[in-house]
Amino acid sequence: MFRSSLVCFAVLCALLAVAQDQPKPATSDHVPVITSDLGGQCSADIRVTDVQDKPLYNAKVSLEIKYGFGGFHRSTLEVFTNVDGKARFEGLPRKSRGPYAFTASYQGRETTVMVEPRDNCHGSYTAILPNEPLPKEKNDD
Repeated sequence: MFRSSLVCFAVLCALLAVAQDQPKPATSDHVPVITSDLGGQCSADIRVTDVQDKPLYNAKVSLEIKYGFGGFHRSTLEVFTNVDGKARFEGLPRKSRGPYAFTASYQGRETTVMVEPRDNCHGSYTAILPNEPLPKEKNDD
């Protein structure tokens, strides 16, 4: 009797220890943020959804910023969305060489959201991904 109680207690302690080591799921309150460190004051909140307006978790949102003389310097920023399909870019310069092209991708699907920071320095945008990946173009070379 004592031995079986001891075994049950040991199993229960092991289960509790394993349960505490499990990573906590991402809360919808935390929006992943990436900063450009280019000294800008603008920001962009991106929400990635499918065609049915369902948020896409872990979708990649990327942005390439050209800066410096002639736009020869480039900085690529990438961030993944939270469970609500949201991501945030901060520190974006208001003056840019053309509009920013935020590219959202998820499981082979991709779309681009064009943003002009001079018109809206602190904007919220939605990237709607198609249901299926677009077919690849064939090169006849």
